[in-house]
Parts: sequence; structure tokens; C-alpha cells
Amino acid sequence: MALINYKYTYLAGGFINLDTTLDSTNSAGVLSHITGAYNPQVQKVNNVDISNQDLEYSRELIWNQTRFAPNNIEYMAIYGAHIMTKHIPRNATKRQNRLAEMSAFNGILDGDEIGTFMKGAPGPKTYNYKYTYYLNQDVDPCLVIYSHRQRTVSFLENSCDFIKRRGRIRIYESVYSNTFINPMTNPLKIGIYSNLGEGGSIIIENNNRTAFLASLSNANINVANEQSLFPI
Repeated sequence: MALINYKYTYLAGGFINLDTTLDSTNSAGVLSHITGAYNPQVQKVNNVDISNQDLEYSRELIWNQTRFAPNNIEYMAIYGAHIMTKHIPRNATKRQNRLAEMSAFNGILDGDEIGTFMKGAPGPKTYNYKYTYYLNQDVDPCLVIYSHRQRTVSFLENSCDFIKRRGRIRIYESVYSNTFINPMTNPLKIGIYSNLGEGGSIIIENNNRTAFLASLSNANINVANEQSLFPI
């Protein structure tokens, strides 16, 4: 048994972000009833301590091409609180720090990768994975990395060194998709809990309520509350 933390973004009248924690043996059955939500973010790394004095950068975006094989280009889009900037700072110290960070980041790539930083995307947006980094209890991420390949826990932990913030980091993985989802028509928000430590909130369509409650009962998960979200 392992508890897994999920973040879901539902399109239920607006964008609603909710967390839920489920036992790995129960997650598939319970989550199968969710519609009208983007691919879930699944927590991969928790409680990485960071402390960086340079806090002036917050919304930098840069691309790193890591594979150059014909018809098989791989790259990452890196967005957030780092100093691997597209522009070259005029200040000599900042310029050297930027180059040092770029070199160090390339050093944590997989052995078959060769990193080259670029000012723009070297190919079409065809990422496969999205990694979202949250600092402390912040709702908005401090770093987001879009990647063609699935990243190891070692890479994710090491990449926290490049975040220009202080605190503790949680990292979530999701399968990247650029497709639209259908808005929910009659969303019902249900709070759950169990003696195993499962808990949080999940939104389902009201017509899925009976089947969803049955899956909770089969998994020995209790309902804390129910709230119809329409009309708003």
C-alpha cells in the first residue's frame, strides 16, 4: 500500500484545482469516475529543502534541446524562478552565474542527452510530460518543466537546486496534452476520508454519483460532504 497525492484541475463553470490522496490499491477504481478534468498531476517527489539567496528571477522561460537525432528531436521548456535566461545580462557576475547554471543543468541530464540552450523552441510543441514544482503551500508553481521524456526522481531532486527560492519543494508529474476537455454539465463536489489517511475532494458529474459512491464503499472510503456546484 502507498498513499498517492493527486492534483486535478476541473472545468466546472471555471477552473477548479483540488487535491486528493488515495491508496494505490484504490486509486484506479475511484478516479475512473472523473470526467471534465485535465490529466492529473501525480506527486513524485516531496519535501526537498532549498535555500537560494538570489531571488530576483521569477518568470524566466528558456528551451534546452537534448537530442538531435534525425526526425527525433527532444527538448525541454523550462519556466519559472531560475536564471537560465534567454537574454544575456550586462552585469558580468550575473552573466557568469547564468552560464554556470546552464552548464550545471546540462550536467544532470541523462547520459545519452546533450543539452543546448536555445532562445526559442527548436521544434513543434510535442512534449510528453509536464513537471510542476510547488514551494511550501503555494498554489502557483515556482517552476514548470515540459519534457519529451519521463524524468527520473534523481533528475527531479537535482533540478530543485536551480530554483531561486527558499523553502520545501513538492514535484508533480502529469502526462502532457494540448487537447481541449468538455466542460462539466452538473458537477458535484465530494469530500472523502478514510482510516488509511486518504482524503481530499473530488468533482464528478452528478449522473456518476451512484457508481462513484459504490466505488468509495468498496474501498472503505467515507464521504465527508457533498456540494452541488451548479447553479453558480
